[in-house]
Amino acid sequence: MERYGITKASLSRFMTSRLLPRAAKEKAERELRDGKGVLDEINRIMVRVNKMFDACDEYLSDPNREGKYWLGPRAEEVEIVYLDDSENGGVMKRDKLDVILANKGKGRAVSVHYRHADPRKLILDTAKVLTIQLELLARISGEIKDVTINIINTPVWIRLQQIILDATKDKPEVRKKIADALHIIEEPSRGA
Repeated sequence: MERYGITKASLSRFMTSRLLPRAAKEKAERELRDGKGVLDEINRIMVRVNKMFDACDEYLSDPNREGKYWLGPRAEEVEIVYLDDSENGGVMKRDKLDVILANKGKGRAVSVHYRHADPRKLILDTAKVLTIQLELLARISGEIKDVTINIINTPVWIRLQQIILDATKDKPEVRKKIADALHIIEEPSRGA
């Protein structure tokens, strides 16, 4: 380095005063961009989840009771076995309720079935996703802090331990089962 007219001390001062602060600033900006990317993705998901909520709200709205949901089946979901009286002596047929209604309901219902893939479950699933996304967003933004509560030395936990020990004093096999079950709780992969 000295052949270029730069001393080690000069290079060290330059790195300390110029390069390291610039590198730290670049790193902080990159982390901010990366974090913003995560927040942008969460916000994009939130927009879609809210659209799903709106679609569920529209689909489930009860036309006879404003502000209420109708959770019963829709005509296109109900399949009916019916007796078609318009033909000789009546003929057993099966069709969707909306098709039968469109044909002015010719016939009498014999049995009714509707699909079990319930779209009303969707609003509950959407709510679960929304809850998870909101919690993640709150954690990232620092509104929720992870808190660990140690119950090991609390009077209730100590009393519970004593009750279990007293109740299983002469039953070592029960104590072993309890200990094994507690190990499964500690290591969820063992219990799966």
